[in-house]
This record gives sequence, structure tokens and C-alpha cells, in this order.
Amino acid sequence: MAEAIAGISPQVSAGGLHTCVLANDASVSCWGYNEYGQTSVPTNFGTASAVSAGNFHTCALATTGAVTCWGNNHYGQSTVPSDLGVVTQVSAADYATCALHSDGTVTCWGMPDLQTEVPAGLSSVSHIATSTFHACALKTDATVVCWGHNAYGQLNVPSDLAPVTQVSLGDRYTCVLKTDTTVQCWGYNAFGQATVPTGLTSVSQISAGYYHACVLRTDATVVCWGANDMGQSTVPSDLTSVSQVTAGANHTCALKTDGTVVCWGLNNFGQSTVPAALDLIPEQPQTITFTSVPGQAIVGATYTVAATGGGSGNSVTFSVPPTTGAVCSVSGNVVTLLRIGSCTIAADQAASPGYLSASQATQTFDVVGSQTITFTSTPPNPGVVNQTYSVAATGGPSGSSVTFSSLTTDVCSVSGALVALSHAGTCTVAADQAAGNGYLPAPRQRQEFTVVEPIAQSISFTSTPQNPVVGGSYNPIATGGASGNTVRFSSLTPTVCSVTGSSVSFITRGSCGVAADQYGSSNTYYLPGHQEQVFAVYDVQTITFTSTPQNPVVGGSYNPIATGGASGNAVRFSSLTPTVCFVPVGSSTVNLNARGSCTVAADQDGNTDYLPGHQEQVFAVNATQTISFTSTPPNPPIVGGAYTVTASGGASGNPVTFGSLTPGTCGVSGAMVSFTARGTCTIAANQSGNVMYLPATQVTQTFVIDTRPEANAGSAQIGNEGSAVTFNGSGSSDADGDALTYRWDFGDGTTQNTSSATVQHIYNDNGSYVVMLMVTDAPGATSAPATTSAVIANVAPTATFAPTSPVPEGPITLSLTSPRDAAGDLSTLQYAFDCGDGLGFSAFAPSPTSSCYAWDNGTLTVRAQVRDKDGGTSPVYTAAISVVNVAPTVTMISAPATGSVGVDYTIQYRFTDPGTRDSPWYYQPNWGDGKKLSLSVTSTQGQPITQKYRYTSPGTYTVIIKVIDKDGYTGSTSFQVTIR
Repeated sequence: MAEAIAGISPQVSAGGLHTCVLANDASVSCWGYNEYGQTSVPTNFGTASAVSAGNFHTCALATTGAVTCWGNNHYGQSTVPSDLGVVTQVSAADYATCALHSDGTVTCWGMPDLQTEVPAGLSSVSHIATSTFHACALKTDATVVCWGHNAYGQLNVPSDLAPVTQVSLGDRYTCVLKTDTTVQCWGYNAFGQATVPTGLTSVSQISAGYYHACVLRTDATVVCWGANDMGQSTVPSDLTSVSQVTAGANHTCALKTDGTVVCWGLNNFGQSTVPAALDLIPEQPQTITFTSVPGQAIVGATYTVAATGGGSGNSVTFSVPPTTGAVCSVSGNVVTLLRIGSCTIAADQAASPGYLSASQATQTFDVVGSQTITFTSTPPNPGVVNQTYSVAATGGPSGSSVTFSSLTTDVCSVSGALVALSHAGTCTVAADQAAGNGYLPAPRQRQEFTVVEPIAQSISFTSTPQNPVVGGSYNPIATGGASGNTVRFSSLTPTVCSVTGSSVSFITRGSCGVAADQYGSSNTYYLPGHQEQVFAVYDVQTITFTSTPQNPVVGGSYNPIATGGASGNAVRFSSLTPTVCFVPVGSSTVNLNARGSCTVAADQDGNTDYLPGHQEQVFAVNATQTISFTSTPPNPPIVGGAYTVTASGGASGNPVTFGSLTPGTCGVSGAMVSFTARGTCTIAANQSGNVMYLPATQVTQTFVIDTRPEANAGSAQIGNEGSAVTFNGSGSSDADGDALTYRWDFGDGTTQNTSSATVQHIYNDNGSYVVMLMVTDAPGATSAPATTSAVIANVAPTATFAPTSPVPEGPITLSLTSPRDAAGDLSTLQYAFDCGDGLGFSAFAPSPTSSCYAWDNGTLTVRAQVRDKDGGTSPVYTAAISVVNVAPTVTMISAPATGSVGVDYTIQYRFTDPGTRDSPWYYQPNWGDGKKLSLSVTSTQGQPITQKYRYTSPGTYTVIIKVIDKDGYTGSTSFQVTIR
């Protein structure tokens, strides 16, 4: 019996006059018209994942991604390209086949026509659909791209098309399923196949046949419309539970959820008669596999059992056979281990439509008991070397004795239950119990404790006396041993020093000895401790300065004098502030080097009885001060103005004060200098001294005060944009008679500096402008601004209009070149054109060119005009263009290379003519056999023209196709055909 393959879903595909199906065991079968072998399924492609029935050929996609095709191969549509590689979809049409690669690209083969010419660069495709004359691709961004013939607009994807989930093609029309579950179609509609029924929604799948279309709705019902001459659109009234619908040439088939197939419509070759034995969903066996393994199965524990089953979707259930029910039990998928013995778990899976019941699987394992050891004795804390300890513990029910051993034989040993302590360290005793009576060996238990040697105690002094002198005291500190007893202190030299509690008193000069003692512990762990500390006790010396410096200033010196103590050693002097004052080695003279605080040290060495003596003398050393101006007066200072003067002084901290030495031209109040008259102003700065600093030397700042000039911008001006306008500032003046410079601001964002009173300026745009003038005198004083005005008029633009002549029929471009206007208007110019087609001037627009069309040969009168943003308009420019006739162009659509005598030989072509008013056109092929046929006439171009001819004799003929326009211009093309 065939078995289902994972990932394979049943499928039905209706072709031209045959039908094919894919079963879920990956097999393909076909029935109906078989003249080209299209229903004779080959056996060499292995397992299939999809099938596609074309008009007279069939293709299958293998699970490996390879494609196999069979049936009609007149145009190579069944010859799969050798380099096709792995694909994800195949679609068979009438005379062509297309395949979708996993990288989102498409390959087509078969009839060398437009529908096999995949657009260059097409990528990111998720699905493809093919038909007689065109093909389409659904991209991953939910948009649609189509190619091939477009006689009925089947390639014209609507610009406002909503996102798409499916696409399906009929004969010269296209249908799509949108994400909102509605359907939209366009193209050939002679049978209403592109007219979607009103209100059709909730669609889950679409399929377009030759001239009818069908959809599957979400309620598993089918709706069809379009051609119904063979009943192909009449859905059986009792058809429900449908999972897929497929529309063929003139018949329709539906796949139901139970795997059965129903077909209706044309049945002249049995294409709608479903084979009685057809079974797309054969009943499959199921296998159970345990996916869990119990760990150590111990009485009282639980085990979560797991197993995988077959494809029915039913759960795998677990049970315990009666023979082992006392050892274990099952609830759901949890196994409880009740007692020692052998436990067997049974697994079952029920049948379902398409699947048999699974054969029962079992899992058997042993259940054992566990044991636990517990120490019942407490070890010594700590143990002492050469002592012993009796260890005891209880075990489990195996019946085996608990045995003891040492895991640290270098510290302790075990004999039976007696532990002997031999060395200091950590003693580890192990307790074990062997298995028996269905019980596992007990997990080893360990007992650890510390073994120590008897410990001597060590005392350490952690303090030392600081400058022990007669009359002073000292509190010694010492750390003792581990006994925890207090460290006690006593004097070993009671005539020099005495001890009370923990305080040592210094009585006289000499060597003081202090003892520290600590008792041992009551047991044998710790011994008594003792330590001594010995140090000298000194007397002190006092130094007294008997001199003071007189008026110490930088650059001077001072010879200090001081008396010392009883050691008899000399008193030495040094400086503790060498940057301010300095004492050379071996000298008693203090040199005063800098301002500041000078500290002189007096020192006297000690001896065995006296400590060294030290004393310090501090006094101030004075310095001078300097003033520096830190501000600069205005440049230039103007009468009536003011200036805040600043200066830095010396380090005394006293403020720098200011005054005027020229009160006739300037005055000072605090730090504010007022400019009262033209002339020289001198400011004086002073700073007083203090105990550390002398008064600063006076400094001065001198500058010249100027008067401000006056500006006069002259009278208002008028002019034209693009032409010079003259401004006159000669009315400006300076009271001091200084020469002036002029700065003009013309109000249009531009300025100009000049030494001349008059200036010319060109405005780039019309308008009213405020003009401002400021003048500056030689010392640098600048006037207040003076204003005048300028009114500038607009000037109309001009341009050159010289279109090309003669030109051929078709598109032409008109241009206005070399536009001329004021600079401010050039970027705003707009242009209007009259193409001579009777529609008059176009609206003004920024582009200086316009696309027109010469519909017919002859003389074409065109016009142009330009205007600026202010409404200034050029003259209307007129030109006559000579239009030359262009002959029609003939393009072949299809022309078979061979034909048969007495059988219609069919060709298809189209023609185009840029002279769209050159109708009527006359056309007729010269079939090359010497026979003349009458001309046909048409008033339209671009549409396919199909013509048939029967040759009466075999041979190779040159066929010439001519198309003649109304003016007699002829376009032609030719090809050869071999008639057998």
C-alpha cells in the first residue's frame, strides 16, 4: 500500500482536454485527451511535490526541485533546459512553460514569443502564472508584473491595485486575489470572464480557465462565472467541503477535503470523468517511538514518559499492563514508581480518517529502592593529636553493615569504629553501606573535623612610645595568643617608670622596661605567653628667640639670636620658607629675598639625657606694587560718549583709583570716563600700600577725542531693473573737516564702500527700495544712518524661437532659447507654447521646452511666448515647420518556419505609423507564389493582424508584407516559409 509523504498535499490541475492529480504519496496520475502523451505519466522523476496541466502537455515538480515535462513538444515546451537547476514552482501553458527559482527569478521556454521573454531584472518573485499569450509574476512585495501580448490590455496592471496574494491567467485576461479577499480581473471579456460577480468576497483561492474563472471561498464552496457553453461554470449544487478548485479550457475540477475529486463541463475525452479507483489520501500506518528514558528508577520517584506517534494527530496514550500494576502506575504521562520490581509502560495511538491504529509499543525497566546513611556520633571540636574518637552511624534496609574508613590517612586512621588522631589537619571519615535485597548501595556519607597540635601563645607589642619624656605617660598595646585571656603589663625598671593597669608613667631619665604576659588555657591547647619592650626616657630642652627683625624688606637681611637648653649643644638657624628668606649653611644671617611670610627655625641637638630642642620665629617681608591698564578706550572716542576704564594693581588688595589730568576734555567718576570736548584726554591710575606692600607708582593713559560726522543720502531715485541708478551723498559733512568714506546699503541685500560721494547701482528686480548711507571720518567716527528711496520699474523679457525644420511625423520639441531679462527675473520666467494643433497656447510653465506631436505631413505653424513673475510678457513668436511623411513600420508577431500544402498557414503581425492621421492604411501579404490578392484597409494601427493562406504546392516561399498610408508611403517586412 502506498504511504503518504510528509509535506505533500493532494492537488488537482485541469488542462486543455485532460486532468492531472497529485496524491499525498507523491504520485501523479492523469486522464482525458492523450494524443500527445500528456496523460502518460513518466516514472523517472521520483516523488512529486506539484503538478501543472497545460493545453497539450503536463509538467511535474519533484521533491528534489527538478522539473519533468511530457506531452506536446512542438515548440520545445516539454524540453526542460539542461541548466534549469532546482526550482520551487512550475507552470505549464499552451505552448510554453515557466519555472520559479528559489532566488525569486523566472525562466521560461517553448514558443519563441513575447510570453517567454521574461523582463530583464525581474526578481523577488513568489509565484508565477502562465497562459496562451502572456505570463505574470507575483512579487514578494504583493505587486504584479506581466509580460507577453497585450491585445486586450491583459498586461495593464491597474495602477491603484491593492496588495495581491494570488494571480491566475486565462486566455488574454488576468485575475488576482487581493489581501482583502476580493477578486479583480482585466483583459479579454467577450464572455464576461473578466467581470467579477458583484459582492464576491471571502475568497481564499482563484483559478482562471480559457474563458471562465472560478474561486474557492473561505466556507469551502465554489463560485464560477464567464463562458458556460459546456457547463463549465455551473457548479454542482451539492458541492461542499472543497479545498481546491482548478479551471481548465472548458471544464472545471474541485478537490474536496476528503481527498475526492469532482469535475464538470466538457467531457468529450473523459477529462471530467474522475477514475473510480482514484485515492489521493491513502490510509497510512502509524508508528510509536519512545523519546524518553527513565533515569535511576527509585521507589517513590516519578518519571515523565514521552513518545512520538503517527500523522493522525491523535495523542499517544500510556498505560501499565496488569502484570506490573503493583510495581508502577500511570496517570496521563506521569509514571509513579511504587515498589521494587520490573515496570512495563505500554503506548498506544488511535486511528483517524486516513490513518490506521498504531501498533502498541512498550518500555520496560527495573525499579529499585534507595538507602541513606546518617551519622549518629559528634566528632571532637577540635580533635587533638594522639586522642581517639568512636564514630557511629545508622544505614538502610539492605541488611548490609555500615563500614567506616579514613579518607585522610595522613591525619587520622580508622579501625572498626575507632578513629585515631595522628597529625594536625582535617580528618575525613567515610561511611558506606553495600547493596542488597533490591536496594541500591547507599550514597557515601562523610564526616569532617579539625585536628590540632597543642599551641604556644605569642605576644606582640603593636605600639611604641612617642617621645617618652620625664613626666609623661604611655599606654602600651599588645596582641596575645588564641587562649582569649587578657594581656597584662608590668614594669621591669620601677625606678625609671611605673605601671598602673595599662598606663606607664615616666619618673626619671633612663632605660624603661615593660613586660607583657598572658595566661594559658585550662586545657592543653594553649601555653602561657611573655614579651618585653625596652626604651629610653628623656628630658626636654627649650629654645627662646631674644631678637626681632627691624623693618624687614625685600633685599635686606637679619641676624637672629636665641638661647638653648641644658644639653650644651649650639643653637643652629635655618629657613622654613626659602622662597621668601634664606639662611646659608653654617651661617646665622637671614637673607630676605621676596615678599611674604618668613619663618626662621632655631634647633639644638639632644644627647643621651635630653631630646632635641626646636623653636620658630615668623615675620612679614614687604614688596613694591605695579599698575597696568587692562582696558582700551573706544576707537575713536566721540564727544558725548563715555568709557569704563580698568587696571590691574599690586598684591596689597587695595583698589586702583582713577582721575582725569585733563578736565577740560574729559572727566572721571569712579571708573567712568566722560568725553566732554574734542582734544587730548589723560587718565591717571593710583594704588595705596599696606603693611606688606609699598604704594604703586602712578601710571597714565592718553588718547584724542573726536566729533561724529553727519550723513546725507540725497534725493529719491527712479529707474528700471537691469539699468544703473545714481545716488549722491555729497550733502554729508564733518565738523572737524576730516575726509569722509561712504558706506551705501541699497536695500536689495547688497552694500558698497567708496571714497566718492556719488555711486551707481544696478537693481536685479523691480520694486521699491529703502537706501541707507553711513559716513566715517579719518579718525574712525561713524555717523548715524541717513535714508532715501529708489523706485525700480519692471522690464518685459525676450527670447529666441527657432524650431527645427523640416522634421518627420511624430513627436517634436519646441524650445525658447537665450532668454533675456533682469537677473532677478531670470529664474522665475515661465513659457507658453502653441503646438499648432488647434488647441491654442498651453498654460505658462517653468520649462522652456514643450513636447508636441506632428500628426500629419505638411506645414505646421507653431507659436511661443515668455513672461516674468511680474507679468511682463514678450511678443508672440511664430514659426512654420515643414513636416515630412514617415512610412509605416511592420512588425511580425508570429510566422511559422514551416507549413503544409492544403492546410491553413497562419501568420500574425502589426504595424505602427507616427503619422496618426495617415489613415486609411492598406495592407496585404504577397505570399510569394505569384498569386495576387486584393488589399485590405483599416483606420487603426498597433493591433495584431491575423491572416491565413493555403499553399497548393510545396516549396520555399518569400512572403512580403506591405502597409501603405494615405499618402502612398509604404512600409514592409519579409520572411521565408517552407511548405511540405
